Amino acid sequence: MKFTVLTLGLLLTSAAFAQAPTPPAPTTAQEWFDGKDVNEDGFLVLEEVPGTRTEGNFDSFDTDKDGKLSFEEYRIGREATEGAGGGMGGMGG
Repeated sequence: MKFTVLTLGLLLTSAAFAQAPTPPAPTTAQEWFDGKDVNEDGFLVLEEVPGTRTEGNFDSFDTDKDGKLSFEEYRIGREATEGAGGGMGGMGG
C-alpha cells in the first residue's frame, strides 16, 4: 500500500512540474521576422521588436522611413550589421 501511495505521489508531482514543450528556435531570418510580426501584416514596427538588436537599429534599417520594416529592409539591414562586425550570431534580430 505504501508503495502504491508513494508511486502515485511521484507521478502527480512530476505531472505538476511538466511544462509545455518549448517551440524550436527560428532557424532563418524569415522565420525570426515572421515570429515577431505579431499582427501578421508583413511588416515589423518597434512595438513588435522590444529588447532586440533590431529595435536598436530600427531607424537605420527603415530605409524608406515609413515607421515599419519590410522583410527586405530587415534582411538588408541585418546583413549590413553582421558584415560590420555586429555579430548577430544567427537569429536574435
